[in-house]
Amino acid sequence: MNFNLIAKLIPPDDPRKETQWRWLVFITLALLLFNGAIGRGLVFGMGSYAYASDVAKNEKAINRVLVLGYARELRNLRIDECKANGSKSAIRAAMEEFQLDYKELTGERYPLLSCKELKTT
Repeated sequence: MNFNLIAKLIPPDDPRKETQWRWLVFITLALLLFNGAIGRGLVFGMGSYAYASDVAKNEKAINRVLVLGYARELRNLRIDECKANGSKSAIRAAMEEFQLDYKELTGERYPLLSCKELKTT
C-alpha cells in the first residue's frame, strides 16, 4: 500500500499549505460528484453508461451494419483489384483483413465475384 497517498489525505500543519490542501480536496470531491451525476443522467439530460441489456438488444443490429460495411469494402476492393494494372498485393492484403473480420462475424468468407461478373474494364 502506498503510504505517501494516505499521508496526502491528512491536512498539513502549515496554515499556508492548509488552504491549498482544502482546495485540492474540494476540487477532487466536486469532480467525483460531477462524474457520478453524468452517469446518472442528471447532467446534460441523458445517461452516458449503457446497461448490458441495452447492448444485447442492439448487438444484432450492430453486427448487421458491420457485415454490410465489410461486404461493401470487399466488393469495392475487388473492383479496384480488377481495374489495377500493376501490383495487386496491397489490395489483396487489405481484402484478406476484411475477409477475416467478415468471417469472424458470419462464420464464412465473403463470396467474391469474378472480374467478368463485375463487368469492370
